[in-house]
Amino acid sequence: ELGNLPLVVEAHFIFETSCPPQWNLGEFFAPAPMRVVMDGPGNDLTAQWTFMALQEAIGPLPPALEAVAKRIPAGGLRKLLTVARDRAAANGETIRETALSKMNTAIAAELNRLEAMRAKNGMASEREIQWWKNRKTALETALRSSQVRLDSLLVVLPQALGRA
Repeated sequence: ELGNLPLVVEAHFIFETSCPPQWNLGEFFAPAPMRVVMDGPGNDLTAQWTFMALQEAIGPLPPALEAVAKRIPAGGLRKLLTVARDRAAANGETIRETALSKMNTAIAAELNRLEAMRAKNGMASEREIQWWKNRKTALETALRSSQVRLDSLLVVLPQALGRA
């Protein structure tokens, strides 16, 4: 448990998914960086510690704290990272829903255009319409499976910060 150990954890995540290139996922979704800053008890400090403020406040680790850094319990740090990951994933929901909405709107418009063209002059084939339906299914599956991945981690002992 990290509750009594004073530290700050800065975790950088990437919100991402994958999809075969023929479906052009990049039209609606790009991997997004996410940052979460927390203290030992699990309080979210992201708004208080911007990236630049934290980088500027970090100083060298005093030799007296080297032993403390080595005693950080792995299980407690793992729990804290799980909470941080869950917070990043919650932020990713907005990105996912925005991408799904853009994708559904664009593909529905294209399908409506193709259906109208096929009804008017038969110029849109069933094969082309089916391709767009398959694209929608593939993109929706990819977007629904998007998730956060831990990219980097910084553990800071507040005594090493210019302000605590």
